[in-house]
Amino acid sequence: MNAQTRTDRDYASFRAAVDQCLGDPRLVPWFDRGIVDVNDLRQDSSWSLVFEWTKLKESYKNYTSMQEREKNIADQIDYIPIGGDINRRTAPALLLLVLAILAFISELTRTNGLLVITGFALSGTTLFFAGHKIYSLSHNKSWREWVFVSGLIGAAIGILCLLYLVAGVDWRPWRTLVIVALSVLSGYLLAGPGVMTQFKSAASIPKLMMLSMQLDIQIPKAREKWLEEIKEDPIFLHATYCINKLVKDHHKLLVEQNSEGLRKLYDPNLVVATSSLERVKRVISSLDGGSIAIAGPRGAGKSTLLRRICDSGDNLVVHVSAPAEYIPKEFLAELFQRFAQAYLEATKSPLGPRLTPNLSAKKSVFTTIRKIAVYLFRLAASIALFLFVLWSFFPQWQDLLKSAYSTLLMWTQTVMLKIQEWWSYHRFAIQIAAIITALIIWPSVGKLRALLGSFDPPLVLKAREYLLRLQMERTATWAFTGGLSFPFGITGSGSRGSSLKYLPWTLPELVSSLREFIGKVAVEQRSYGKHVIIAIDEIDRIGSAEKAERFISEIKSIFGIDNCFFLVSVAEDVGSIFGHRALAGKSVFDTAFDEVKVIDQLSLRESKDLLQQRVLGFTDPFVSLVHSVSGGLPRELLRSTRRMLDINQELNTVTRKAPRREDLAITLICEEMREIIAGARDYISRVDGASAYGYAIDLMRMSLVTINSKPLLSIQEALEVLDGLTTVIDIVDMERNSAEEGVGRNEKIDHILHQLSVYAYFGLTVIEMFSDDKFDIGMTSDAKPNGLLPSFDELAAVRRELSISSESCRLALERFRNKWGLG
Repeated sequence: MNAQTRTDRDYASFRAAVDQCLGDPRLVPWFDRGIVDVNDLRQDSSWSLVFEWTKLKESYKNYTSMQEREKNIADQIDYIPIGGDINRRTAPALLLLVLAILAFISELTRTNGLLVITGFALSGTTLFFAGHKIYSLSHNKSWREWVFVSGLIGAAIGILCLLYLVAGVDWRPWRTLVIVALSVLSGYLLAGPGVMTQFKSAASIPKLMMLSMQLDIQIPKAREKWLEEIKEDPIFLHATYCINKLVKDHHKLLVEQNSEGLRKLYDPNLVVATSSLERVKRVISSLDGGSIAIAGPRGAGKSTLLRRICDSGDNLVVHVSAPAEYIPKEFLAELFQRFAQAYLEATKSPLGPRLTPNLSAKKSVFTTIRKIAVYLFRLAASIALFLFVLWSFFPQWQDLLKSAYSTLLMWTQTVMLKIQEWWSYHRFAIQIAAIITALIIWPSVGKLRALLGSFDPPLVLKAREYLLRLQMERTATWAFTGGLSFPFGITGSGSRGSSLKYLPWTLPELVSSLREFIGKVAVEQRSYGKHVIIAIDEIDRIGSAEKAERFISEIKSIFGIDNCFFLVSVAEDVGSIFGHRALAGKSVFDTAFDEVKVIDQLSLRESKDLLQQRVLGFTDPFVSLVHSVSGGLPRELLRSTRRMLDINQELNTVTRKAPRREDLAITLICEEMREIIAGARDYISRVDGASAYGYAIDLMRMSLVTINSKPLLSIQEALEVLDGLTTVIDIVDMERNSAEEGVGRNEKIDHILHQLSVYAYFGLTVIEMFSDDKFDIGMTSDAKPNGLLPSFDELAAVRRELSISSESCRLALERFRNKWGLG
């Protein structure tokens, strides 16, 4: 195969790899949605240049070098017969060499085979040199040469005599004649000038053929390695480049490849490191134990942070959720039970007897014994009956038994002989099989501990005892019963009994036992270089800060254990109470917690890490959009991302074209606005004084009609709707000024309308920021020149400000718009 043919074949393989790459899930959405024609991409003329670039890969160089070696070996094999290396001298010598090898191999299976081969090899080598010298004697008849040749022949005969006479090798004349003839004739034929070189060349044919066979196996593997290496770089990268070249403003399109990560509520592999997580870890590493409150708004990721800390490391961890309706004693009992179970699982100890089987253990034992006894009796009776029938058919039953016994003994002896024979010939294999079997049937430590429960460590026994006591009310009963029978059917009986049971723990006893047990376990864990971590989650479900404060005050008595960390997730207002303790004085939270860490919202960089790990193909512009809309709260971030992906698919189906970033921003804001307007109208309708807000309610209704009129509003229509909603509070003031005297204002309705107006202002800002005219891909860069450009973190902060103060949010929006020149 010439070089051009090999290149054409490699290019065909390269094109096949390109076609396979175009089926990559990361590229298929571009073709399925009609954004790019796959045939246009496949027929792009730049692929030939990419192929030339792939030749610079080290894997391709290795692949081509193997091809060159294969070609050189093939040329050598073809040249040997043509070049005269195989002639009338080397050909018989090669044949004789093969016959000698076969003769030696045939001796391996005989008795003393290794000794015979060694002797024949020595004698054959000696006779080979003798044959070599005989060729020299035909040209130079020196008596010294004759003496030397005679000595070589004598030495060879002496070696053969030693084999037959001393070593006791069986005499086979044909074997000796073959060895002598082959050795002498080979030496004579290869003694000519240049013949040995030709012989070596001819004898290398098997070696060359073996190398050729090895290369036939290695070359396809090398080609596959080259093709595998170039799939990502440069094939996939060039395909992406071609798509960007074919699609104008490709960064305006959302083409996600895989959004399976959004389905999972919690997955340790999809959790990203945040600054809040690092702060909590630093606090844990700086303390020997204590209670740490993790505060933050709902959806900020408090539960995820707790799980992440619990999953990291090899500590003893207990994770419980606070109940919505709580009783302190029941919660502490549940925590005690969870902790005992976690400790037993960590030490790989059995949890102890189950509740139901433990109560009926004696009854189960007696029932089992009775059933086994009945079974054995029936089996013995059946065998006896069978033997009686056999005895009736065979009067000479003794002879029959003797015959059966002798047959069984003979079979046993035969089996033992076979076992001894296998042991003699396959000892090593039997030893390996025995070791493997021993490892398979080796009993686990847990079963040994279950059998030897009394030898468990004291803490394990204590945990098992506490677990049993927490699960049941134990009762021990004993009784004596007696009876008498009298004539005429008269009977009498009497009984006497007593029972003992555990008294339920009081709350102080429960707290004392729990603290004592946790403390002992913490001391043990410290000896292993580990901590005890107890995570109490979802306290914000309890309700108000007062209820949460009361709950903490009733369970804080278990806090303050050395080498034990209590991590408690609390609402955001708890963090604020702890923060202004210097002004308001000490509170329950101040005395209960050693540290309070407030969870920050995600930064744009952290949102990018989170989303691009969960959604492949979710590019920076769309990360900036959902980050701004969600305010950086992880739960809202994922919710907005799911909704954006749904909108992207719906608009692609309805409009028959891929929606742009501007379209997605408009639809996402309009859907949020639709929900807010519907909620505001529903609230106003249920509040007294709604009649004074007729114009505002009508404006909201008309806005809903416009939003619902089509699946995708133009940017002008969307901006008009939102701009009108920003003036809703002004309309209310005008309406009130022109109303009749006596019509008052409702502060709750005013507050709702203020929030609606400010959110419309926020939506207006978002749409303008991500419009085709304003947005630039450089805005998503982390590097801002001297901080002159505001970041999307500021826009997310403005969104969070809405939950605090609508007026403050409006002022922040105005500053943001002035910086961007939005007017």
